[in-house]
Amino acid sequence: MDDLPALPILEVPSLLNSPSLTHIYDLPEELIVNILRRLYSDHLARSRVVSKTFSDISTKVRSVNLLCPLDRYTNSGRRPTPFKIIITDLILSTGDVDSISIGVEERANHKSLDVKLDDLYLTEVSFVYRWLKRVCGGLTSLSISDYRMHSRRKWSEVLSLISFHCKNLHELVLKNAWLSTNGLSSAMLMLTSLTLEFVRLDDEDLDKVNSCCPSLQILNLILVEGLKNPQIDLLHLRTYHYVGFRVETTAWLPLIRAPHLTSYEVGFGRGIDEISRLEFGLDPVVYRPRSITFVRPPH
Repeated sequence: MDDLPALPILEVPSLLNSPSLTHIYDLPEELIVNILRRLYSDHLARSRVVSKTFSDISTKVRSVNLLCPLDRYTNSGRRPTPFKIIITDLILSTGDVDSISIGVEERANHKSLDVKLDDLYLTEVSFVYRWLKRVCGGLTSLSISDYRMHSRRKWSEVLSLISFHCKNLHELVLKNAWLSTNGLSSAMLMLTSLTLEFVRLDDEDLDKVNSCCPSLQILNLILVEGLKNPQIDLLHLRTYHYVGFRVETTAWLPLIRAPHLTSYEVGFGRGIDEISRLEFGLDPVVYRPRSITFVRPPH
């Protein structure tokens, strides 16, 4: 569940040390709701049968978190309910939603599924539009992780769809997708955090990202294909994380115009588990690395 949106931490040290705290129901309701928000939606549904109190409190959870296990399509037996139908029904039945995280399980050495399996094509525009149009007004966090095998085969304009409808979105995560920037003209002025991971992006110089996301404070570009001479021009950017597929020369690394940048991390690797990282200082005003230290991941 590491890819779920970060949630606020409630600090209640005096309460937790209190001798009167003997049961979970003694916790503040706000804290219980915060805990339940971190559960996948199927686990949340099971928690409702624990007690009437849990059932009542769980109705105040305004998030949908669903991860599709690959075993749904490899185990023998009857054909499972399409995952897209489960997602759509759950979102529309939940009503007032502020956070959505949907994705497909990633597992090393798992037998590849049929790449034509559209049920795992979660960045399909018609599918996303079906539920996004109903919840976009209150949505502040959205994460969509496609099936990895679709990332180079399934072209999607979902980024344009999201930018047009989600004017209050603060955090956006898109993984394992081929993202077109056709029609990407609506600025997401509230968006402060953007993560693109293992995607093919049709925006060679990042000009569309710069213009569409002017308020970004956090930008993560992890194993993104399609970039050529990218330049980042974001006034409010504070944290930038870039991972390429190979060790890049310092001259190729993106030119960054971000006067408030305080954290810049670079890595390289063919897969998420094979990333080696670079740490370096930054020159003022226009940022390029001054010195580089290679930090290889522990084995």
